[in-house]
Amino acid sequence: YTRTDNLTSLGCSPNAVCTVTVTAIDMAGNINNSFTQEVFVDSLSPNVTLLYPSNNSWVNTLVPVLNYSFTDTLSRNASCTTFVNNHSYTSIIENNTVKSVLATNSNLVADAQYFWYVVCMDMADNAQSSEIRSISIDRTPPVSSIAFNNSPNSNGWHNAPILVNLSAADQLSGINVIQ
Repeated sequence: YTRTDNLTSLGCSPNAVCTVTVTAIDMAGNINNSFTQEVFVDSLSPNVTLLYPSNNSWVNTLVPVLNYSFTDTLSRNASCTTFVNNHSYTSIIENNTVKSVLATNSNLVADAQYFWYVVCMDMADNAQSSEIRSISIDRTPPVSSIAFNNSPNSNGWHNAPILVNLSAADQLSGINVIQ
């Protein structure tokens, strides 16, 4: 004798952990020991959020730190792969946590732009890809100069008010501040 039911007719909700219990009674009234099994049903994709660095940002290291978070309704962890151009870094990440990935062994070179994103697959094999972000590496310091509106005397001293002109130039990431 076989009985086939879907999980909903057995009282299980979709996208939930459900306990199914089976008890068999024969025609003579004999009852078996109940058999119980947990069933995990998850058809929802996880959420992957890129946190740092922001899109179109600049860094001055060849080993940038990339941060993202993973959340899922049911799965307690996921296998997440961070992609930086043609290189990948795979790790297991716990639900509701932030992961930091050092982009080592990527053959990243200075003065270049790279693209990165993350794909996470939960325990039910539901996958989600993050947005794609751009990160640029600038390892070349800016060029700066100082100019005064008048020249010092022969002793190197000024005896009048001085206007100081500070200037800087950067061909890649641009100047953020002059101090």
